[in-house]
Amino acid sequence: MARTMYHHNSQFVRFFLQLIPIRHQKIFYPRLQTTCLLKPCFWTRMPSFCIITNMRNPWKELPNHRPFILPKDKDLLYSFKYNERNRPRFKILPQPFLGRPTTAEIFLLNLNPGFKGYDITTQNEDLDYVEQKRKSMEFKSRFPFFIIDPKFPGKPGYDWWHNKKLKELIGLYGVSSVGEKIMCIQYFPYHSPIYKHQPHIPSQEFSFYLVKQAINLKKIIVVMRRKEHWFESIPELENYPVIVLRNPRNPTISHGNMAPESFRKIQSVM
Repeated sequence: MARTMYHHNSQFVRFFLQLIPIRHQKIFYPRLQTTCLLKPCFWTRMPSFCIITNMRNPWKELPNHRPFILPKDKDLLYSFKYNERNRPRFKILPQPFLGRPTTAEIFLLNLNPGFKGYDITTQNEDLDYVEQKRKSMEFKSRFPFFIIDPKFPGKPGYDWWHNKKLKELIGLYGVSSVGEKIMCIQYFPYHSPIYKHQPHIPSQEFSFYLVKQAINLKKIIVVMRRKEHWFESIPELENYPVIVLRNPRNPTISHGNMAPESFRKIQSVM
């Protein structure tokens, strides 16, 4: 479980604040596996810092062979009942999230990655795409929001994200800025043509942890689909200023699909 501890007004923090700009006031301690976030103390306005203990990323343990299922998820996933439309596809890599939490200012909460026949073809034939997809699960892909990498037009997910859901933002700010500032977290990490709601599987806890960290850091959160599932799983969202889209059946991140003040809020961090 992640823990947050506060240490106020140390000479070290005051010295460090003079060396780095505000937007980069974050330090990672590999030995302790913690991230130190520098911020002003609420009472004194003097520098303070917050240490957040990281939850281990389970996707580092994903097998290198089919079926692509995390060991901790396997028994539970195989115990569920499916039909052909909602059956998760384990012959292709999962996609629990897109983007990097260290650079993202906007977190999109989606449902699960879809599936089409050419996903299998890409999995079998495009080694670069597969490598970047796997690296994205450890936040190490070449392009942060790897699926809109300019090298991947026509690949699975590119059209849905680049040409539809993020089209307006990319037109306004460019694909590089959008790729850096946007993160999508899937409620359920495995691909399927349609989603069937089931009890939680263990790997979802890491996705929920990422959302809770975004809440702690006051990031912009947009619910793309199934608000009820997200709110049930993360009660903290109930009292958070979440942006809810007008048309969740077509979850485009655009000025016409949300309140004007919500879109201005997104623009302010791009």
